[in-house]
Amino acid sequence: MEEFQVYLELDRYQQHD
Repeated sequence: MEEFQVYLELDRYQQHD
């Protein structure tokens, strides 16, 4: 279930805005 990890990383990437 690596999809979940990708979601977490994306969430953090968006916060870096």
